[in-house]
Amino acid sequence: MKNSGRHLDKTLTDRIIAFFDWRFVAAEPLELQEFTFWLEAECLDPDWRLQSYSKILDLGRGKDVGLSLEVRALNKLLPNHLALVVECFAKITNAMDQGTQMYISADEAKPILKAGLTAEDPQVRENAERARENLLRLGRFDYLDVE
Repeated sequence: MKNSGRHLDKTLTDRIIAFFDWRFVAAEPLELQEFTFWLEAECLDPDWRLQSYSKILDLGRGKDVGLSLEVRALNKLLPNHLALVVECFAKITNAMDQGTQMYISADEAKPILKAGLTAEDPQVRENAERARENLLRLGRFDYLDVE
């Protein structure tokens, strides 16, 4: 998918979306975690990719593998999809706790936080503040100075 380029036949795109919807109804978190590589598939609508990723995050993280790639993909989508990117990032940090070994690169995360904290939309700012609080609560003090 991510190697398909920017354009894919509409029929195929519709089938991909229908497949995701069908599998999402089954709500098998481990299976849906495999979907996250589609986050980088430029042939699919970025809003749909982010909304679908957000739904998967609502189910909880089944594994931590690939998280850095997912945050990097979010970073690429940041300029044109601020609200959804910050929402997804906040959900990622919600799933983090002292018992997990989830690592997020500050170089990848800080641009998302900075954009969210300076956004005009109060919901975006609230999500960014929640994400930063989650990271600080985990002792990630490198996020104290983001702005």
